[in-house]
Amino acid sequence: PDNDQPVPAGTPIRVVRVEIKEVTAQVAVSPPVEERPDPELERGKVQVLEPGKAGVKEQTV
Repeated sequence: PDNDQPVPAGTPIRVVRVEIKEVTAQVAVSPPVEERPDPELERGKVQVLEPGKAGVKEQTV
């Protein structure tokens, strides 16, 4: 039936409950990497000048 019409007797009615909620989770973040050319290093070699630490970021879904 239309929205303004009564529901006929015996018609099954289905009720759907919808719940919306925000969930916040902590996500690991890698430290930034900065690359600089160094003519004194062999080609393909990498030297870590300042090791960083992984961080944590809050992400809301």
